[in-house]
Parts: sequence; C-alpha cells; structure tokens
Amino acid sequence: MSVRRIGVLTSGGDAPGMNPCVRAVVRTALYHGLECYGIRRGWNGLINGDIVRLDEKSVAHTINRGGTILYTARSSEFMTEEGQRKAVSTCKFLGLDSIIAIGGDGTFRGALALSKYGINVIGIPGTIDNDISCTNYCIGFDTAANTAIECIDKLRDTMQSHERCSVVEVMGRNAGYLAMYVGLACGATAVLVPEEPIDFEKDVIEKIRQARFNGFTHYMIVVAEGAGKATEIAARIKEAIDLDPRVTVLGHIQRGGSPSARDRETAFLSRLYTTPMTALDFILGYLVPILPIALAQSAICYGFAAILGLRLTVNVLYALVLMLPAALFFISVGLLCGSVMNVKQVGGICGALFTNLTAWLSGTWFDLELVGGAFKKIAYALPFVHAVELERAAVSGSFAGILPHLLWVLGYAAAVTALAVCLFLRQMKRQ
Repeated sequence: MSVRRIGVLTSGGDAPGMNPCVRAVVRTALYHGLECYGIRRGWNGLINGDIVRLDEKSVAHTINRGGTILYTARSSEFMTEEGQRKAVSTCKFLGLDSIIAIGGDGTFRGALALSKYGINVIGIPGTIDNDISCTNYCIGFDTAANTAIECIDKLRDTMQSHERCSVVEVMGRNAGYLAMYVGLACGATAVLVPEEPIDFEKDVIEKIRQARFNGFTHYMIVVAEGAGKATEIAARIKEAIDLDPRVTVLGHIQRGGSPSARDRETAFLSRLYTTPMTALDFILGYLVPILPIALAQSAICYGFAAILGLRLTVNVLYALVLMLPAALFFISVGLLCGSVMNVKQVGGICGALFTNLTAWLSGTWFDLELVGGAFKKIAYALPFVHAVELERAAVSGSFAGILPHLLWVLGYAAAVTALAVCLFLRQMKRQ
C-alpha cells in the first residue's frame, strides 16, 4: 500500500517537546513527497474532522516552544466503539493513509484501538510520566524533571533558612519515574513512589531522624502524585514527630516551558529514524568518510616505519592506495556488526575477538609456514594474509605479485560491503 497523505495529532497531557516532534513529522513527510495534515485536539479532532494542512511554514520556529500547536484534549467519546468508528470514517473520507499519534499511554491505547479497524498508526511516546513500556525514554520527561529540580532547589534555599521540612508533590500519575529522578537529582531526604509499598516509619520518619543525627536541620520529601497526597504526608509527619512541614504541589508547571536539548534531540531522532536511507546514502554517508581516516592511520604507521629504517620511495604511495580495499573491508565488517548487534556486543566482538583473529590469521604475529596444515589453508582462504602480502609486494616493488592478492581482498570487500548495506536497510525497515 502506497502512503500519500498522513495525519499527525497530540493527545492526552501535553509534554515539552511535542512541538519539535510535530515539526519532525511534518518535515519528514514533505521530504518524502507526502501531504501532512495536523489533527487538532487529539482523538476528538479526528472524530470531528478538525484538521489543518501543515507545511514547513506551519512548523517554523516551533522547535523551542512548549505545549503543542495542535492543541490536545482527552476524548471520552473515542473510548467508545461508536466514537472509534467515527474516527475511522473521518480517515477514509479525508483519505488519510496513516496517523502519527504523539502522547502517553491513553494515546497509545487509542492508537491500538484504531489499528484494529485497519488504520495504519505510528505512536511516538510523549509524556512527562515516562511510563510507556518498550521504550527507554519519552519526550518531555527531561524538561519536566529539570523544571521540578529548579523549583526544588529554590525551595530548599528558604527551607534551609527557616530550618523546616518540605513535602513536594510532583506529577507522574501512577508512575514514580519523575519523582525518583528528581529526588535523586535534588538529594531528597526521602522519595515516595507508587511502585514501592511505603513503610512510613522506616521510609520517612526514620530518614528524617537520621538526617537530624547527621547535623541537618532541613528535610526534603519528594512524593509522586500516585504515591499519596503531599498534604496527607505532611500531616502524618507532624503527627509522628511534631514537625510543621510546608507543602508544595508543583502541578502543571512541570508540563510547560521550552523543551530541553534532550527533548528536542529525541524529537529530531524520531524524524531521523523514519527517514529510510538508500544504499547510496549508506555508502556515501557511512563508508566513504571513514576511508580518509584509515588512510591517515596507515600514513602515520609508515611514517614511524621510516623512523625505524624503512626507506621511503614511491612504492610507499602505491602501498597506501592499495591499502584502501582492505580498509573498506574492515569498515564494512564494523558496520555489518553494528547492523545486527548492540553497542556492547560490537565492542567485544569487533574490538577484541576480531582484532585478535585478524592478527592470528594474517601472518603478522608468526609465520604461517611454522603452523602449516589446516590452519594455513584457512588463513589463505580469508583476506587477512592477502592484505598483508599485498602491502609487502607494493613496498618491495614486486608488482607481479600484487594482482592475485588484490583480487582476493577486493572480492571480500565487495561481498561484505554489499551484505552490510542489505542488513542495514533491513534493520531500518524494521524500525
């Protein structure tokens, strides 16, 4: 099915970074020649056909703006089967081939419901709660956390001056990620989250006592809204140890503000990962820039060899040029591993195992004739020893022996490069 026209919406609670994300979706759509329409007021707007066409001008200068230019709303009607059918009818009437939904768990539940009617839906996690499963990060979390941290830092100044206890309630709904992150960053006396059962005496009162024993006269208690009300926590503290805590509910201030660098970058990456690269993009953008680095490394090696006694002649220049096929092979192996492994696996396999394997099978650590047998046959079936012999022949001026080794290395380089490109494109399609 070819996609010609898409819609983008923001739904549920707004989060800093939604505007950069909308911008990224629009610019990506235009890059691929697609029409892009903004659906205002979330799923409710899809039911009522509240849409506007978006272009580059529509999203200009929105990367630094908080909130969402498409507005957002919660729709009880969309939670019904009748409301969902209305939304499907709107998609068909307007010819929307796909919907991009930016929001939290409610938005994703709506996206899942719509997909059951055959509508193509892509969900982008955008919520300060950071509670969407199967993703490491949600757009808006970093800005909200920094807003809360800034507020608590200022609050601590006055609490310290008056030697008081402060109970601060942060948002997060039924998730404690925001409270935990903020509490750790602020050095809170105690952090209460809904994911963990609360032993009030142990988790709050005893920690305040311990802080007092350590010489502190002010205490900061951070409470996730899903773990209880700050007013109730403060009342229990007063009842238990006769402190008079001050309560601060940060509330919706955490949803506002200009998106942080991380939230802008995350929104941009949603554009990057939805921009399929061609094989030519892959080769020119990833392989070619690394080749000059490999060439420079080889030149440095030959420079040190000259210091140790190697006579520099024009043959060294030939050797540098003939090194490029081998460099292409090794770069392609790295990119091949990167397409099928994670960062740690690549570091272990390519950085350690493959490096040692290359040294063993290239004849640089020891003469392959000393081992002989199957080991020598395996070594000569691989490109490593041929790359070494190629360089030796070039430096010594034995040009008659260059071609067989060169063809061997070129063959491996072409095969591994082609395989790396294919696996990379396959991985991009999956993402």
